Amino acid sequence: MRSRLVAVAAAALAAAGTTEYYLEMPDGVMLHTLVDLPSDTGTFAAVIDRSPYGQDATELMADIFTLVGHAAVRQDVRGTHLSNGTFGIWSVEVAC
Repeated sequence: MRSRLVAVAAAALAAAGTTEYYLEMPDGVMLHTLVDLPSDTGTFAAVIDRSPYGQDATELMADIFTLVGHAAVRQDVRGTHLSNGTFGIWSVEVAC
């Protein structure tokens, strides 16, 4: 079942397309971010998946929501994979 779900999510993402961004945080650190939009046009609710494991290792939780019309946002946390900064395990990142 999981492999079928992964295949369906991957097909939906391929149809929608992925846009890559580097988002600047208030302290100047750039975070690698991928955004997948549904194939429809308009505004969308978004599901965000922030992970220290890289985009290839995410569990596709956010991506699955593109199947029901939501945007998926995947982001490497600071200091991991393609994001800048220093990774701190169990540290709290302050939202600004």
